[in-house]
Amino acid sequence: MKEGSNYIVITPEYHIIRIKGKQRVAEYIQEYYSEDMSHICKTRDLDYDELSQQNVRDEGLLIGGTDGACKIYDMDNVFDAIDKAFTVKEDKQDMIDFLNNLTLEISIKCPGDLSDLISELDELYAPDVLD
Repeated sequence: MKEGSNYIVITPEYHIIRIKGKQRVAEYIQEYYSEDMSHICKTRDLDYDELSQQNVRDEGLLIGGTDGACKIYDMDNVFDAIDKAFTVKEDKQDMIDFLNNLTLEISIKCPGDLSDLISELDELYAPDVLD
């Protein structure tokens, strides 16, 4: 993965967020789960502000192991899927334009047709992005 790559995050509430760079994706996921992470820190006597990258990976695996996990996708893979799935050029372009025009790090409700398409792709996991 390239550092400057764009990623799509789908939250458990089916909101879509475009994020640039794998480090920022990892930070976004950590922020998203901060309440869960704070609770884990309290129960395990860890200092939230001093969590190591390995702590975040380990706890992220525990949190992400539930159905309520954020899903991460490489935007290039999403574009490839759109290219294969849509036969009408205008529909394909509308979907590409929609993704390209997403404001960085602003969450909006994900359109159903896009959500269905993305759900068939291999997702990335927070520990993969942190590597």
